[in-house]
Amino acid sequence: MRHSQNIMKCFTALFIGIISLWSLLGLAAADAGAQLPPAADSVSGKPRIIERDFPTDRADSFLLQAAVPLTDPDLDIILACIVCPGEIDFDEDRHSDGMWEASGDGAAQPHSGPFAGHRELPPGITGLPPGDECASSGFAGTLYENGINCRLVKVDGYPRAYIVYVPPRVQDPAPAVFMFHGSSGDGAQFYQISGWKEKADEQGFVAVFPTGVKYCNVLDRPLDSCKWTTKWHSYQLIEDEKFNFEIRPSGYPASAPYPADDVGFANAMLDDLLAPANGLNIAAHQVFVSGFSNGGSMAARLAIEISERLAAAAYVAGGIIKVNDPANLPPAAVDHIPVFAAFGTADDGIMAQIGWDPRAGKLPLDQELLFAVEGFAEVYLTPHLNAFDHTYNPDTFVPYFSNQGSHATLVRWHTPQVGGAGHLFQLGVLEGLQHHWPRGCEHIDKNPNCFNAVDVFWPFFEEAANNFDGGSGSGAKPMK
Repeated sequence: MRHSQNIMKCFTALFIGIISLWSLLGLAAADAGAQLPPAADSVSGKPRIIERDFPTDRADSFLLQAAVPLTDPDLDIILACIVCPGEIDFDEDRHSDGMWEASGDGAAQPHSGPFAGHRELPPGITGLPPGDECASSGFAGTLYENGINCRLVKVDGYPRAYIVYVPPRVQDPAPAVFMFHGSSGDGAQFYQISGWKEKADEQGFVAVFPTGVKYCNVLDRPLDSCKWTTKWHSYQLIEDEKFNFEIRPSGYPASAPYPADDVGFANAMLDDLLAPANGLNIAAHQVFVSGFSNGGSMAARLAIEISERLAAAAYVAGGIIKVNDPANLPPAAVDHIPVFAAFGTADDGIMAQIGWDPRAGKLPLDQELLFAVEGFAEVYLTPHLNAFDHTYNPDTFVPYFSNQGSHATLVRWHTPQVGGAGHLFQLGVLEGLQHHWPRGCEHIDKNPNCFNAVDVFWPFFEEAANNFDGGSGSGAKPMK
């Protein structure tokens, strides 16, 4: 009896494999002569998402890609989703490129975000809340509109996704803030949770939320198995042993650099925003970058490598971390812009990087005690100061400003520079904050003192813009 059951399981697995292979080759499982649906809408000519149902009994292989011919030469693959087992945790895998998600009974359902019912929209941007629709969508060069603009741009032959939010009333010309998500996140997630969208509504700037490329995370995974995780190509990424960089996401060109050229991606997004024909009037001297965790490290990299295109950078729980291979050291900064790095005293990510044992409690809030922590200066502080053109010597080079409040410590190093903001590096140490993007009291268990990053970072950005302009006022422009 057991022998018969094993034979039946083998036949079932073989049948499932054949069906999935046929589907990937574009063949109809039920009818070998069936034709693929049209790759483009006969009226609009826009590419369509082709729905495919693939039976599967593996919870770790719920996503496949269906290759279809398209009339649009810029998009040669369309991502589709599979009928997935109901027990898959889509919250954990919400950053997948799938346009469909599993319901409780395992049946495929349209995504609840702005792509529900839309088969012509670009893949790679999922997870926006119900009711938020893309006011416009397409490749870089598409005219911008007020609201959510869903964009793709090809970088080294691979489509990269980003969201550009244009508030109802925008300054003319308008500042722009880029927000880089943390590991495993995406642009849509930080559009929702960062607070930059709401601050854009209040202040009239344009907010940009890009999505990183996925990498094969092999930590605690079975052999030949990946957990695909979005990351940014920070200086320390290539030294992260959790990732197998020999395995690339499906559709990623073999000839393209990998890890991905995220500096090139940032430049491509900037080029798109600044193009006059696209309908935006961006103040080129008021472009700011922000980020969280790995996204903070990406913001720090941009503050070095494209500093001539930026006015300031500010981030939480990331930054310039010591690397082991000199080949991965940051290059000399093209220009020098103000940088604000912040982290919490209960951040286990920072603790792990500097070698602090969490059993010893939180990191000290006091400046002198913190700087005396073995590993802090070597792994975190000195790499930051060196990267942003300061020379750190605790005996001879002291901050020009230091203030410890009841729940935060602020330290500034500042080398004056004629005609600009100078070499400013500002460090914020936040009492009790865990490895978490702080947005007021929404998660008081992780942010007990209700810090709000955007309420601190936006004045810092304004200060940087004022100094860039020679301090000639608030920097605010008329709204249109």
